[in-house]
Amino acid sequence: MIDSPYVSVIVPIYNEEKYVRSCLESLFSQCYPKDRYEIIVVDNGSTDDTHQILDDIGIDYKVFMGGKVGAVRNYGESLAKGDIVCFLDADCVAPLDWIVNGVKNLQAPEIGATGGAYLLRSNPNWVEKSWVIKTPVESEVVDHLVGGSLFLRRSDFNDLGGFDEKINAGEDTKLSHEISKRGYVLYQDTKLAVTHLGYPTNIFDFLKRQFWHSSSFFKSKKSWRDRTFLLTLVFSVSFALFILLSIFSLYFYSLFCFLFFVFVPVLFTVKKVWSVGVADVSLNVLFGALFLNFLYFFSRSLGMWIGLAFDPFKK
Repeated sequence: MIDSPYVSVIVPIYNEEKYVRSCLESLFSQCYPKDRYEIIVVDNGSTDDTHQILDDIGIDYKVFMGGKVGAVRNYGESLAKGDIVCFLDADCVAPLDWIVNGVKNLQAPEIGATGGAYLLRSNPNWVEKSWVIKTPVESEVVDHLVGGSLFLRRSDFNDLGGFDEKINAGEDTKLSHEISKRGYVLYQDTKLAVTHLGYPTNIFDFLKRQFWHSSSFFKSKKSWRDRTFLLTLVFSVSFALFILLSIFSLYFYSLFCFLFFVFVPVLFTVKKVWSVGVADVSLNVLFGALFLNFLYFFSRSLGMWIGLAFDPFKK
């Protein structure tokens, strides 16, 4: 692999003391030539022991304060020397051949970006298992890739202008859409799947995560045809109407709205379970998924409308 392209691995970090050591160790152990890749760690102002752990590991890192996650990623790319840039979230662990397979996929000129899905850790609790009931078993062309395991040619990344720096979340979806509009293929490879150690493990953290994800929904959605956006919109409007109509004792109409906002998480759950296979989903996971999906749309609705009024995460 003497002619292997030089790769820049960018790791954005914010308060990842629990996971950053495992993340970086997985990068140090890559079976790609050591002199053909660099690791660029960018900290977004961590207040926990992240800096101490990075110092203990002995890796150089940069501090970029005040920006959204897209700006942190872009800053890391601005320091990159590689022909290929890839992004790994600090709460994720990459397989040993992660870089090798990412580089291999980008040899196909029609592929504009490639990446992998998030896998559960080895001992997930009920929240994690109920939320992630399906992981990809086949590599396939997709309509978007996650930013936590993503490979692009650096020239393409710069031509696209990088990640959107104004939104709190969804910058990966927005970049994926821009890549697709240029006629490129987005290729999700099972060999690029990474273990996500940072999935929420309790209800409070789950609600916070979904609120954050949707706080820039009106800015990050691909279009009004985006199914998750439309479902969240239907859920939020029908839920608000249910409360309002119930207050004025218009129970017939409030019942109609009740059926609508209950239907959304049920439909979402059925779609997930159906894609896996009903026989492969236990009752505990089924009811857990239904409960979490209701909370998912409730929290996303709050984040979406509050985020439209003002930025709750503005630094």
